[in-house]
Amino acid sequence: MSDSNSSSPVDSDSRHQTSADEEVLDELRSLLMGEVLTQIERLQHRLDDPRVHAAEVGGVLPDAILYRSSKDNRLADTLVPTVEEVVRTAVKKDVKTFADALFPVMGPAIRRAITEALRTM
Repeated sequence: MSDSNSSSPVDSDSRHQTSADEEVLDELRSLLMGEVLTQIERLQHRLDDPRVHAAEVGGVLPDAILYRSSKDNRLADTLVPTVEEVVRTAVKKDVKTFADALFPVMGPAIRRAITEALRTM
């Protein structure tokens, strides 16, 4: 009676052939798909890394804003609440800096309003 754990020469040759076939297939896959797999890995890295993704979005954001703004006012309408909140926060945080930023615009506007008011009197 033969030992059930021992393998026959035919089984050994068959396993060796299967292993050689797999190696050939792996090499063929590498030759055919190597470049594609590398590109897929690069794309996956671009999507998964927030810094890379942010840098890419930052590169096209100005053009995207110009494009969207030329179509309609949706972008401006969407940003208004955020900008209002930023202005409120800036004024609460540092009134002097905010006033200094507005002075070049407000000074002439106030002078003009006073001049017009005096003219109409």
